[in-house]
Amino acid sequence: MTLSRSFIQRLQGLLLFLPWLFVSSVLIFIWQFHVPPSGSKDVQAQFNGHGPWLNDLLPAERVTQPGLQPAGFIGQSMLDDPAYGNVRVPGVFDTVRVSFEFRPIDQPLLDIGTRFDGQDTTAFVPVWSEALSHGWGSVVQQGQHFLVRAAVSSTQVDLSDFAHQVAWRTTSTAPLLADEGQIVTKSYVTALKGDQELRVVPVNGHISVRWRLDASTLVAPSLAQASVFDGDTLLRSVGVVVPAQTVQDLSLQADHLRAGVYRVELHVPVELVTREISTDAKRWVFAADTFLTSATTTTLWTNSLTVQAASMDGQKQSILFGSHKLFLQRPSEFFSLICSTAVECQTPQPVHAIGENVRFSGDGFFALDPQTVFFPSPRTFNDETPLDVGGINVVRVDDRSIESLTDGWMRSSFTMNVPANAEHLYFTLSAPHLLLRQGRIDVRSIDLFFVRGRRTWQEWREWLVGWARAVIKDQM
Repeated sequence: MTLSRSFIQRLQGLLLFLPWLFVSSVLIFIWQFHVPPSGSKDVQAQFNGHGPWLNDLLPAERVTQPGLQPAGFIGQSMLDDPAYGNVRVPGVFDTVRVSFEFRPIDQPLLDIGTRFDGQDTTAFVPVWSEALSHGWGSVVQQGQHFLVRAAVSSTQVDLSDFAHQVAWRTTSTAPLLADEGQIVTKSYVTALKGDQELRVVPVNGHISVRWRLDASTLVAPSLAQASVFDGDTLLRSVGVVVPAQTVQDLSLQADHLRAGVYRVELHVPVELVTREISTDAKRWVFAADTFLTSATTTTLWTNSLTVQAASMDGQKQSILFGSHKLFLQRPSEFFSLICSTAVECQTPQPVHAIGENVRFSGDGFFALDPQTVFFPSPRTFNDETPLDVGGINVVRVDDRSIESLTDGWMRSSFTMNVPANAEHLYFTLSAPHLLLRQGRIDVRSIDLFFVRGRRTWQEWREWLVGWARAVIKDQM
């Protein structure tokens, strides 16, 4: 049988077209895989050491090997805090609903932190708390989510009463506070080392703070800078060069201020010591860790429910918090003190170190005078918060869901935005004091439901350009 010339030509044309058809089919498959027409994609992954989407938990010294565990489940167990993992983003999406299955063993608190490619900070969300798992109900007021004691009516919740609230991995709006009356400047002898961050209520629309800075241990001139902020807006900044082996003052003032709580920051070298603070504020507190270089000359006051202290030079020291006493024996390791009575928990308590070079931190705020202590925001909820004796009736918490499964397993879910051109979702599991308690967190799976909204051609073009740049960057 003889094939005609025209048939052979058509066959040759078809054979030349087949590679292009194959390449086009592959490109269409890849496009639909990463940009599904439905606008959504569900990625289900197990912590079993296999699969294209999930990289297992690390580091190896804090987690078990993925696979079948002695407890009879397939996954991993977290033995120390924190642990890290990441998931590949399968394409172009706007939001993702993360569902995470876990089982806590002798551990009362678990949080998860997330970030995408190009993001510098990790945003933590609450996952589970044993203390809040019973006797608390979920309430939404003014668009904010709360957990309220079952014995407290939601109509009795006073959102402005920060003294009886704690915040669990969320923030709150600063209250509109203002003091009036005669301007009286008070000076406080102290010995604070390094940077400071204050929360200050204006008096008659005015804030004034003066620091006496001791540079006797410095060998070269140093810059000291002070700034006042309204939220994230810088209102004023001043600076001074402090010569070595001298004592010099730095003053900051701001006028015509509306009601609110203002952030005042002092930035100095860690070797520079503040010997005195003078201010006319009636209500002001330290909002960050306070480093005492000569603690025997300073007594702090705090509204914290839990206080942590660490000896920064390794010397054995005694710490007093209310009626409690703690001995610091290991360098740079934080030890906790917890208030134990309603009086201690609900009134400012003294914090004192018999020694030097001690760093204090707490879930509340510190001050040099019990009369200036106030709540610019709720205390921070942690794994040791004494909710009952602390008189806590409300817990501020972002929207989340927790579902009880069988055999002690639970599923926690939350939704987050996906930035453009994201390729990986990095997550951090935080279980404070897990190793100390000799507990563990079992994890077996993570489910990510990605959703994409409608996009214009311009938005698709921008995404393609960004994607192409990312591919080229990876190849370089």
